[in-house]
Amino acid sequence: MRDIPNSHFKPPNTLGVAFPLSLSQTLPIMSKKEIDPYFRQSPPKQWNLRRFLDKCDLEPFDTKLRRYVYSLTAIADENSNRSKRAQELLNKYHKGKRPHHRLAREWQKKRRSYIHFHKPKFSGVSVGKVESIRTINGTTFGTSRMPNPGPSKKRKVDSLFEDETDDNETGDDETETTDYETDSYETDSYETDNDNHRSEDQDNFEGEEFEVGSVPVEHEYEKCGVAESFLKNYQELDPVCKWVLASGMVVEDVLFKKYKDVGMELLAHSWIIDLGDHETASLFSPADWKEISSLSLSLPQLDELTAKVMLRFAGASTTAKLREILETTSYRPKDEPYVREKHYDPEWVHLVMHKMLTLFENPDKPLLKPHLEGWYDANIWSLIVDHCLHDLKRMETVRKESTSLATKMRKNRKRLTTVKGNRAKLGRRFDAIIKTDGNDYYEYGAIEVAKSFEGVMSTKWLNDNLKLAKALRDMFFRLNQLVDNHVKKELQVVGLVNSGLKCQVVRMNNPRGYVCLLKREELHEVPVDIEQLSNLFRLLKSVWQMKTMIKNCASTVKHHLLSKMEAKLLEELTGSEVTLSVSPPRTGVMPWTFDTPDKPMQAKPSCTKSPTLKSSRVSRRR
Repeated sequence: MRDIPNSHFKPPNTLGVAFPLSLSQTLPIMSKKEIDPYFRQSPPKQWNLRRFLDKCDLEPFDTKLRRYVYSLTAIADENSNRSKRAQELLNKYHKGKRPHHRLAREWQKKRRSYIHFHKPKFSGVSVGKVESIRTINGTTFGTSRMPNPGPSKKRKVDSLFEDETDDNETGDDETETTDYETDSYETDSYETDNDNHRSEDQDNFEGEEFEVGSVPVEHEYEKCGVAESFLKNYQELDPVCKWVLASGMVVEDVLFKKYKDVGMELLAHSWIIDLGDHETASLFSPADWKEISSLSLSLPQLDELTAKVMLRFAGASTTAKLREILETTSYRPKDEPYVREKHYDPEWVHLVMHKMLTLFENPDKPLLKPHLEGWYDANIWSLIVDHCLHDLKRMETVRKESTSLATKMRKNRKRLTTVKGNRAKLGRRFDAIIKTDGNDYYEYGAIEVAKSFEGVMSTKWLNDNLKLAKALRDMFFRLNQLVDNHVKKELQVVGLVNSGLKCQVVRMNNPRGYVCLLKREELHEVPVDIEQLSNLFRLLKSVWQMKTMIKNCASTVKHHLLSKMEAKLLEELTGSEVTLSVSPPRTGVMPWTFDTPDKPMQAKPSCTKSPTLKSSRVSRRR
């Protein structure tokens, strides 16, 4: 018989609180030769760690694991056909990267969210060698008789664009769903491979419900759904309104030909061209690509007064020098009264420099340490980004898991009834959304934040950019509806991606036809010491440009609405039709952003629901 190292059996905290008794006092004594009935009732090819944990009634959690390992160890020592399978499962639990060891921890972590005791008080005594009696808030029960929570609930594996959140806004319709694993020998291999792909990038989706080790997977149903939806979308385009290049090439036709058979949803399916995508660039000749890129709106230039305020600090090579400049000079002459329209941005630069000085002088060097998202929001981006945007008239920056109204309206445009099962879908959630005041607001930009930067090819960075691009397309579509398709060329929505101290502005416009251009600006970084202060100037300029683009877009919309209102009033007074003094709308109507195809509903297997466990909601997709 093999001896299993004790290091593999660190007792997990099953209910999230400290137990008063030692493990030796609370765990039931188990014979190492005892084989769990699960391994006698199921054929070896169907043995599976997750299924074992679901079916095993032993508690606490580490007792389940002991039974699992002891049973496999005993079977592996047998001279039988099933010993090979047992040894394979043991290797996955003990050797190499130990994928099943991590899988067990994730199973337990997910189970904890199903049981909650309000301020539980624990007491317990060991009773013989059978079980331990526990008291939680006065209720006594045996730990080895705790109700089995049933199969673990699993989030379906999503594509990068799986954004069709289904939510009941009233919260009345609660349903329970269970997604069982298929009974196949390859199940464990599938779990192992996916688990090996898991990284910290996936953990950065704070608040999102992703299955353990999930990665974008192209399913057959999704492939068919994307292709069919893209074909239908393409057929609805008016050929007269498509974007025809000087060479005669039709941009929409090129995109359709390339991506019509691609099963995984891409930005091209929403008629978005990422100007930084080399694959898309290769579809066009250099001359055509230059023509396409040239139609991205130009960046606004930093005003002279704000630039001069930044230059005040250019010679600061030490923190002492920076403090001297801050204390002896000002962003405006002393005899000049403060004018918000003129001095807001120079004052913002001054405040940012003062805040950065305190961080540079801090002996603990906080800028060199890793932090959570909240720390960066409170200490870095609140002043650099939020304070900069505060002077946008009749607009606000809403922080913390804000939902995009534009995306929500797209998803619910076909919803006509409130019958059970036809729940309202929510829009994408972002760390911040820049929108107008009021309930029926319009959005001009969004911000996505991560706690660390792992590179522009990391999963978190790519997902944030893809998520942001599709939401910006929804925002643009709604603004275009607001101006009746008149001034589409002048509209532009913006986004901001923050990862640790890194920052990048992205922007989107629609120059011609049905295609939107996505332009990513230079990646900037907050300096960690005074010697890199020039990097801060470039970052501040980029944020200022983002604000100015929002301001220009809002001004365009406002001007059109005023012209429309004046024309309507004049028409009522004179009784004659009045033509707006703006370019006439094109006949082509901008299509909605691509809808991610819904995944087919799986039949729910019959199962007995424990009366002690509250029904939980269906996992929701972002």
